[in-house]
Amino acid sequence: MSDLIVFPDVEQEAGDHLTAAFAASEAFSDVRAAGRIPSRRPRRFVRLRATGGQQLTINVDQPTLVVEGYADTDTDAAEITNLAVAILMQAGRDRQLGRAAVVSPGVAVIGRPQNLPDPLTEQARYTATITVALRGSRA
Repeated sequence: MSDLIVFPDVEQEAGDHLTAAFAASEAFSDVRAAGRIPSRRPRRFVRLRATGGQQLTINVDQPTLVVEGYADTDTDAAEITNLAVAILMQAGRDRQLGRAAVVSPGVAVIGRPQNLPDPLTEQARYTATITVALRGSRA
């Protein structure tokens, strides 16, 4: 039997990476990032959703990730989302996203942040879409 290759959970790795980066910023230290909206909805947070992608090689996966920045105002939601995208782009240049190795072609923005208010709560929300190439490992 050939070796099985498994890929990192991009939502978890991106969430851990963003939460750590936001915590290090005085202006955004309250912002957390995760794959789910917290049951006690905070004023500001980032939700990450893997929405597809493609496997580039036997050991490189390139998931598509939607980054949603929520806040009280459009301006704040836009700022959070823009910062999240910048942090993820830097992770691509550093070749490390959380515990996952980022490989060529790295991180790419395929949908710039745009205003898309939450239809259920009318909370301000900006969304962006990126791809990130991650190295798999043997199971």
